[in-house]
Amino acid sequence: MIHNEERFQTGKRRILWSAAALLALIFVLFLIFGLQSEAGPLQGETPPADGEAVRTFTVEETSFQRDGKHIYAKLLLPRGEGPFPLVILAHGFNGNSDKVEPYAMAYAENGIASCVFDFIGGGEGSRSDGSIRDMSVLTEAADLNAVIDSLKQRKEFDPTRIFLFGRSQGGFVAAYVAEERPQDIRAMVLLFPGFVISDDMKALAPEPEEIPESVELMGATVGRIYLEDAISVDIYEKMENYPGDVLIFHGTADNIVPISYSERAVTAFPSAELVTIEGAGHGFSGDDDLYVTKLAVDFVKSHLVSSRPIPAFSDNTDLLEAS
Repeated sequence: MIHNEERFQTGKRRILWSAAALLALIFVLFLIFGLQSEAGPLQGETPPADGEAVRTFTVEETSFQRDGKHIYAKLLLPRGEGPFPLVILAHGFNGNSDKVEPYAMAYAENGIASCVFDFIGGGEGSRSDGSIRDMSVLTEAADLNAVIDSLKQRKEFDPTRIFLFGRSQGGFVAAYVAEERPQDIRAMVLLFPGFVISDDMKALAPEPEEIPESVELMGATVGRIYLEDAISVDIYEKMENYPGDVLIFHGTADNIVPISYSERAVTAFPSAELVTIEGAGHGFSGDDDLYVTKLAVDFVKSHLVSSRPIPAFSDNTDLLEAS
């Protein structure tokens, strides 16, 4: 009995020592990782700031030139090996590229490079040169052509897979440019494109001698050139000569560009589809915007022919909303 009791006590002590050693190890590990967490990331790690989504692409500020004037731009480059397909996004009237950057981010998030830029004299918040009084749809077409010409030369991009994306007046400009150089533009995405512009300017000045030197339009003062150039373009005639596919989104409650202009456009383009957004005005938000973003990204993906894998659609809503 004595020997059995001794063996029992010895076994008990071993168990207690083992438990104590395990607790000590857990405590040491807690101290190591707890202090590391409080001290910040490990060397070489750069985690996102609080509330910032993790990006799968890089952003590069750059610039282009047109007639000696500076065009501010950003390139959004997916991580990995190029050359990448490229979407060039054109913003609307009296604005800047911030309005289209969320769509550019969605493309980059899905493995497709993108470029946003401010038109020369583009308007409020523009980081490019020039005055809005000297801006027109044709000066903006020249800007877009300069951007395309420059990007075609860069090794990061595949010049055979360039797409245009236009918002409002940027949609008018994209359609104009695509007709001029159809061999360079594989397909287009247009959001509530401003095909009403020519009719609106004709209503302001039915005869050439009635064109004023300047006029107020939606909170901005434009010059005579804006009216002259808009009146001179028959954008629907241009559409007939662009053979690529076109995807148009338009809200049924748009009171700036009535949806009838996009309905006419799908009959003028040889290959176009109109997606109507019920109840939306001149701009999309919330679920409508996420829906449009997904379809716009999928449309470009469907026109890629490449051995390089493109990931399944990523709807990083935190990333989009953060912009």
